[in-house]
Amino acid sequence: MRDEAHCSFVMGKARVTPLKHVTLMRLELAAATVSTRTSEFLRAELSYQKIQEYFWTDSKIVLGYVPNDARRFHVYVANRVQQIRDSSDPNSWQYVDTSCNPADEASRGLMVKQLVEKSCWLTGPEFLQMDGPTVTPKVAAQKLDEADPEVKQAAVLSTCTEATNENQFPDYFEKCRLDRFSTWHRAKRAIANCLRYKTRLRQGKVVNGYKVPVVAVHPPHVSVEEMEEAETEILKSLQLQHFKSEVQALQQVKQRVSSQAESQ
Repeated sequence: MRDEAHCSFVMGKARVTPLKHVTLMRLELAAATVSTRTSEFLRAELSYQKIQEYFWTDSKIVLGYVPNDARRFHVYVANRVQQIRDSSDPNSWQYVDTSCNPADEASRGLMVKQLVEKSCWLTGPEFLQMDGPTVTPKVAAQKLDEADPEVKQAAVLSTCTEATNENQFPDYFEKCRLDRFSTWHRAKRAIANCLRYKTRLRQGKVVNGYKVPVVAVHPPHVSVEEMEEAETEILKSLQLQHFKSEVQALQQVKQRVSSQAESQ
């Protein structure tokens, strides 16, 4: 009859704890996974596809894991939580007090006399036999602790980008690099060739993710103008290295004067 409760034993399953050490929270989650697999089996065998199902557990940790979408778990927990969510509605999971949980009798064992006289393993807990809805009052889900070993720690990466002026010669021609050359002339010629290649790269094209320089159109020998430009860039680089604060102060004054001139 409608709203009349009837409780009967259909199928039960219990598993032995493995010899390898497994944490209690993983055992409780494994038990929840077994319950959803059993439910799938019964739905298929009994041809009950559209029925309202409820799952009870005395583990508040499981009740915290199953509906959680905000945290990422390690592989063992993540796989079983996903299996539970695929086979059941997270909102159908209810809390049952340990004293009323028949699953404990399967894991702890009972004498035959206890099983016959006062066991709830075959009859189910008393609240299931009451008339009306069998849903127990909602219990607040266990809040996941930041130190929970099953929760992946969030990795935070930060990127810092510094804007530089393209016209400013980069400060990678330190004095130690210039010491490699035996004469001032050879140093200027090497820097001039670097400036040539830099120009070719800027005019080049991107091919397969790499910047390809244009074909060289310069004469084989470095010109006088290129040697003078190389000397100027070397002096700028050394000044920036040894008088960095003074150069930055002059650049700030120059920018301030330019902005004032534009505003007028």
